[in-house]
Parts: sequence; C-alpha cells; structure tokens
Amino acid sequence: MTYGTVIVTSTVVFLVSLLGVFRQTSIIKTLIAIELMILASVANFCIFSGNSKGTEGHFVAVLITLISGVTASVLYAIYASQKRKEDMELLTEND
Repeated sequence: MTYGTVIVTSTVVFLVSLLGVFRQTSIIKTLIAIELMILASVANFCIFSGNSKGTEGHFVAVLITLISGVTASVLYAIYASQKRKEDMELLTEND
C-alpha cells in the first residue's frame, strides 16, 4: 500500500466515525465511533512517522493502540452489564 492509500483510507474512517459521534444516541455507539477515530489517527501517525529513522513514532502508536484496546474492553463490560440488567428486568416483569 502506498502512503496516499493509507492516508485516504484513514481519513475516510475518521470522517465516518466523526459522523457516527454526532448522529448516535447510544453512548456505547458513540464511544465505539471515538475508538475508530483514535485508530484512524494512529494510522496517520504511523505513516507520517515512517519517514524518520527512529522508532519512537511506532512505539507511541503501539501505546495508543493498547490504550484503545483497554477502552474497548471497558466498553464491552459496560455493554454486557446493560444487557444483563435489561434481561433481568424482562425476567422480573414476567413473574
């Protein structure tokens, strides 16, 4: 892949996720859109740091990706908690 392809792809992902942030009413979907924005910016960061001789840019990108992964885990935990709460409410309504 060329630099231009990655930059265009990450820009499209960023813009679509920005649209998702403004259009979603669910907090979970909004946070997922923010995660996509972070990952698109990491892709741009890696492309622009690729011209330098050091690996500092890639190291920072890996750290950002790890933090993003932890955030995704927390999002899943929140979603599972909400889903479990809804299921429990359905069970108690039928009694």
